[in-house]
Amino acid sequence: MPEVPIKLPFQYFPFPNSWTPYLILAILGLGIYINTVRNEFALDDGIVIHKNEYVMEGLGGIDSIMSRDAYHSFYKQMNAKAQLAGGRYRPLSIVSFAVEQEFIGKYADGKLPPANCWDKNGNKKGDPEEDINQDHLYNDNDCLTEGCFTRHLNNVLFYVLSVLLMYALLKNHLFPNKPDLAFIAALIFCVHPLHTEVVANMKSRDEIFSMLFITLTFINIFKFLEKREMKYVIWSGVNLFLALLSKEYAVTMIALIPMTLFLYDLDFDAKGAKAFLFLMLFGIFALLSVKQAKTHGMLVAIVSIVGLGLYAKYMNFGKYTWLFYSLGIACTTYFCIRFAIVVGKPEVPDTEILNNPYLLATKAQKKATEIFVCLKYLYLLFFPAVLSADYSYKTIEYRNYGNWDTLLSILIYTSLIILTVVLFFKRKRIAFPFLFFFANFFMVNNLLFDIGATMGERLIYHSSFGFAILMAWLMTEKGKEYIKNAKLFKPVLLLSVVLITFLCSWRVVTRNEEWKNDITLFTHDVITMPNSVLCLGNAGARWIDLSERPENSKHEKEYLDKAIGYLNHALELHPKYVNGYLNLGLAYFKLKDYNKAEEIWSKAYSLYPSNPFLVTYFRVLSNVYIQQAFADAKDKKINFSLYWFERAAKIFPQDPEIWYNLGGAAFSLNDFPKAKMAFKKCLELKPDHPQAKNGLANCPN
Repeated sequence: MPEVPIKLPFQYFPFPNSWTPYLILAILGLGIYINTVRNEFALDDGIVIHKNEYVMEGLGGIDSIMSRDAYHSFYKQMNAKAQLAGGRYRPLSIVSFAVEQEFIGKYADGKLPPANCWDKNGNKKGDPEEDINQDHLYNDNDCLTEGCFTRHLNNVLFYVLSVLLMYALLKNHLFPNKPDLAFIAALIFCVHPLHTEVVANMKSRDEIFSMLFITLTFINIFKFLEKREMKYVIWSGVNLFLALLSKEYAVTMIALIPMTLFLYDLDFDAKGAKAFLFLMLFGIFALLSVKQAKTHGMLVAIVSIVGLGLYAKYMNFGKYTWLFYSLGIACTTYFCIRFAIVVGKPEVPDTEILNNPYLLATKAQKKATEIFVCLKYLYLLFFPAVLSADYSYKTIEYRNYGNWDTLLSILIYTSLIILTVVLFFKRKRIAFPFLFFFANFFMVNNLLFDIGATMGERLIYHSSFGFAILMAWLMTEKGKEYIKNAKLFKPVLLLSVVLITFLCSWRVVTRNEEWKNDITLFTHDVITMPNSVLCLGNAGARWIDLSERPENSKHEKEYLDKAIGYLNHALELHPKYVNGYLNLGLAYFKLKDYNKAEEIWSKAYSLYPSNPFLVTYFRVLSNVYIQQAFADAKDKKINFSLYWFERAAKIFPQDPEIWYNLGGAAFSLNDFPKAKMAFKKCLELKPDHPQAKNGLANCPN
């Protein structure tokens, strides 16, 4: 039978009642993250929110969100195919963005914002109250910023709710006789600076949702063990399904649940573990069936679930039978949906080093670097002072097995894994945070699965819950072993908690300010990560943005030169970085160095000819050439005029008017073969062009 929880009072915290810890955690969580409500969009927010046409449709877009890859809209707009292995099916957070959009307000076309979406007062362009983001520019960024308050506030509220649920899980179920440990663990998790990316970056709501529903799954499983009521079985399955819809990493629950039952339920022995092993096997079988024959996948899943229930009943584990059913249905339903929607393998070769950071590494270097990254994660958990939005190529140099830091990582993690195994088989409950840490950690550290990224602060979010529990255990249980004087231990513990809370809270608040928008984020992070291609590229783009602001007009060239410096460095590190070429060309265009802009954009075209931004850039540049051509024609410099029309036609050949004017200039110079060619090109693009028809008819044979 499961051990009956013994709920003891607090030893070290003078809380007057049971709800005071909840109140403290709620106030603290709201207090340190409330400054994010003034923030705007940053990093990848646009991909899943304001550049996602389905989100912009509000409630009407939910069907599309549920039936497509998370990045489907972005890929479509970029004229690209799926690029990430395994796809990204995390619809729950995106659905929440669509619901918010319904209340924030849909745009005139019901989808992406039109150019004048900020204009609320009817052609009163430039009203001060419409400069919502206070950048002295009146554009669609103001309209987008208007909805950020709601989205950021909801992120904070969901985060605080998840912290409160974690505390409830710890206090009532995992460590009911150690309330001080439970409170300190929840407190450490709440204020840990590594979580700033998850809360301040709206796109990372999937992490918050995932952890929230994983916590609820555990709570309901424990309530089922204590009360044996069917409603908790149902809610266990529902919450696991919602956790999976939030992020596929919740699949770790398939391993964590039986391990937790082994630790906490004395009836759950080796036979019970075999039943859960069957759960994993039928899940794998169902997934393979879905991938190979989607139309039969659901049937196979149903048969597997029935088989699971019969197996549990046959093994005389009646009290687990319905739990197996509920969790099995949740997992199988999710993965049947997932593999019917997302692409298992990228539709294009994974040759972009920003998506495949170990592309240039040998097999040994790849594995050695991944092992080193594990050490870097551990360092950031203990010392989260220097943070970054990006750790991609070329932030972390490739390692070899002979590097001291790789060897140190091997030593530390081998020791921790051995300790975890020993504690687990001794059925020590402190094994739970180790198991929770490793189960989630191996989903993100690339050692088992390539995730398309070197590392990221948001990726350690789940594992940090296990870390927080372990730190609380060291501070309380181990701390009183080293400080045996109870009168001395209590003030030392309280002082340590206050100091950790203050330092972490201060770092959270300051980091939130750095996450205000892409400008504040990348102009800061490029200093701490000077070799990150993405930081360099984004910092360059943001200095271009700053150069456009009216108040910076006197510093325009200075800012553009700074942008060029960052972008050139990014391209030195990654010569195939398309966005780097796009923004570098834009900087030169703003400096009126049109030859350099064309040269650079042509390099981008050679790498990514279907990039939608190139169409706009070449259109704008061709207009400059056309204006110069007309100016030369007005001055009777027809040779020069022809030259500029030819350059315009070269970069923007889809405009029939350019070909018509080119033909006219050539005709004036009696270059009839070139004139005929140009008029024919014009008519291919616009068959009913009367002037081109007339010009072609007047060309001598």
